[in-house]
Amino acid sequence: MKPQHTAISAVIVVCVTMQSVAYFAGTRFYPFVNYPMYRRAYGPPVEARMYQMVAELPDGRRIDVSAEYLGIKRFAWEDATVKRILAEPGSALVEEHRADALRRVASAVRDRDGAEPVALHFTIETHRIADDGIERETDERTVRLDDPPENEHPAEPPAGEGADDA
Repeated sequence: MKPQHTAISAVIVVCVTMQSVAYFAGTRFYPFVNYPMYRRAYGPPVEARMYQMVAELPDGRRIDVSAEYLGIKRFAWEDATVKRILAEPGSALVEEHRADALRRVASAVRDRDGAEPVALHFTIETHRIADDGIERETDERTVRLDDPPENEHPAEPPAGEGADDA
């Protein structure tokens, strides 16, 4: 081996050894440090959200309504479908987009599974990287499709049901 290669190899071995010592000993001596900047999160926490949409049919069956099921790209499914359906009521444009997304989902379920969905169930998992580790939060929401759009709460029982027949 040439003397130049031996010298370069020796420098590499010394650098790796010193970095390993700094890491395992937890010491800091420049330029060999244990990189404390990677030990905790800085700034606002990083979040990742994952969505799942399930259609409930009148017979009780549940259908996973994924991007593949609808035949669209994942980002379009999330932004143009799920987020629009879950959007808080607001302007007429928001309501129009929401109604359009609901129609598209109901139509796809009707065409593929032969039944009109009665509800859409959403599971939203949020993963947040914070100083003390990863925080997980799960939110579940249901959008009834048989209720009028302005009423997403369970309807009162029809007259005669649950009442005393005296």
